[in-house]
Amino acid sequence: MTLNLSLSEILVNLERRIESLREQVALHARQEEHHREQRAPLEAELENAKGHLESFRALAATAADLHLPAAAPPPPPPEEDLGPHPTVAQMVARVVADRPEGERFGPKLVVSEVNRRFGKLLRRPVEPPAVSVVLRRMCEARRIHQYRPGKANHEALYTRMPPPARKREERP
Repeated sequence: MTLNLSLSEILVNLERRIESLREQVALHARQEEHHREQRAPLEAELENAKGHLESFRALAATAADLHLPAAAPPPPPPEEDLGPHPTVAQMVARVVADRPEGERFGPKLVVSEVNRRFGKLLRRPVEPPAVSVVLRRMCEARRIHQYRPGKANHEALYTRMPPPARKREERP
């Protein structure tokens, strides 16, 4: 393989190569300096974390040696008395009555609360459409008030408080 490069071309190529290598060396020196600056605080933080870990391990070993009795389980919640044949409407009414006065709630929240509180009394979990019907009937009976009507992409919201009365505008 023969190269037909003149002496001046070879010198120019070598000078470019040397300049490129100098720039790379300078770049790496700056990066090394930057990394050295970043390393010092990280090493201090690492030592601090190691100290915390060791003190926590010592504390955990001491706590394991105490042999404390296990905490008593919380008492079971009181059984709700809804009569011999409880209905979904009774359960929903009980859940709604326990909601705070100004809180807004929808069928999904009531469903989860009914299933949580009365799950043992139910043959199968209550579904949102059934609760929605009960809430709508309670609203018609003025036991609760609709805050926002339901749409295809969001559920209706209800509240126990009646909405504030709107002022009528007088016409001249």
